Amino acid sequence: MHNALVGNWYIEYHICDHCNLNCKCCSHFSPVSERYSVSLEETEENFKKLSQNFPAHFRSIHLLGGEPLLHPQIIDILQIVRKYFPSKEIQVFTNGTLLSRQDDTFFDTIKKNNIQIGVTRYPCSVNYDEIKTLLDEKGADYFFTSFRRSIDKFEKRLLSENEGSNWLKNYLLCKQTTCHQLRDCRIYLCPYLAYSDNLNKKFGTKFTHEKCDYIDISKRVTRWDILWKFGIPGRACRYCDRKGIEMIDWETSKRAREEWIK
Repeated sequence: MHNALVGNWYIEYHICDHCNLNCKCCSHFSPVSERYSVSLEETEENFKKLSQNFPAHFRSIHLLGGEPLLHPQIIDILQIVRKYFPSKEIQVFTNGTLLSRQDDTFFDTIKKNNIQIGVTRYPCSVNYDEIKTLLDEKGADYFFTSFRRSIDKFEKRLLSENEGSNWLKNYLLCKQTTCHQLRDCRIYLCPYLAYSDNLNKKFGTKFTHEKCDYIDISKRVTRWDILWKFGIPGRACRYCDRKGIEMIDWETSKRAREEWIK
């Protein structure tokens, strides 16, 4: 509730669900997601409604996926988001592998719209020193999400359809309760809620969410709505098991059910 009140959280928005790295146990389920890039019309509607109907303070808007630079109209996406939030901090997060393929129009748009590039290092065949040199040459505002090393460990957090976990304990132990996801004019508590339909499509699971698990921004939202939805566990928190988390070495996903489901 404190985070909800003081605005100590941010909104994440998937530009693409799919990714070109396919990390094992990805918390956004990108390895098993269908190829999906959000349309300009969807983006326009999402951020128009967010600017009109959502009165809360939040720190920033994170544009990610998946790998956002896979989107063929990423420049238009950036411009739409900035149009509706002219003074908000906007950051686009990338694994960096496609930055060298972007033309000057991309970097000019980044600079003109005061958007930061966040680069996440992974232990793969990417020369991040060259990426840093490129971003310096382009005059981009950027940062690396980890200072001296790559992300070489991932959380293996298994979901269960048995719904036997302690909702409150999962919520209190969760590191993603400030990672709210904007999707289809709804704001979900976390990525596991927003993208569990991708698991359902791939593995035939039946993970569901209810109205208490998201905020509908197609209509006016009150501060009470925000406190009620984000300040307490959602019903879908019952699928998680925070106590059973295992830290694993980073590797490429085999797209196997056991990477995400108990």
